[in-house]
Amino acid sequence: SHWNIPVISAGALAIAFRNKRSEYTQLTRIAPSYMKMAETFAVMFEHFAWKSALLLMEDDMTERDCYFTLEAVFHLMDDYTVKTYSFPPEEPLRTDEMFQDIHDTEDLFEGHHGSLC
Repeated sequence: SHWNIPVISAGALAIAFRNKRSEYTQLTRIAPSYMKMAETFAVMFEHFAWKSALLLMEDDMTERDCYFTLEAVFHLMDDYTVKTYSFPPEEPLRTDEMFQDIHDTEDLFEGHHGSLC
């Protein structure tokens, strides 16, 4: 609403854009948001009675699709045990610790280069 003109966007998927009362009053999204995708995961967790998850992501710091995707999932997972790892591509992975957590965690969602696998 900075310019007070209507905006139709296939983007604007991040959680912040759902603030329609003050900041994004003129925004209309034509694609589902990351929050809608996260709500799908919440329904899956409820349906399968899952109680924990490990969120593993690589934050490329440019597109940030992976960050925003998992941000929405993490936001809805307050009632669950969630462990997260964020690792920059230029640093070595702490694989021993991560693999132990994966072994100890029954559900894994992996975000890699902007996709959720």
